[in-house]
Amino acid sequence: MGTTSCACSCETGAVPSPTSHRKDRVIKRRLYQRVRVEYWIVDFEARVVERWQPGDERAELLDESLAWAPGGTVVPLEIDLVELFAEALDR
Repeated sequence: MGTTSCACSCETGAVPSPTSHRKDRVIKRRLYQRVRVEYWIVDFEARVVERWQPGDERAELLDESLAWAPGGTVVPLEIDLVELFAEALDR
């Protein structure tokens, strides 16, 4: 079923502000779901990616790997999240 578009929001810093949290998880998510776009929220502190598909009531939480295959893609983009977060944060 894959989607053809993806948007991403990255949360950095120790604690996202309540305003940013609401904007990403409510306002932006609803907008992207309305236009049928897969939406990722990358939470570096929690080392997790929230993946929202159009129509989802709850996010899929990914902490090991992420695979994304837009419509018509033969080979999906695969991201090792453990490695990504380690490279970004464990320096």
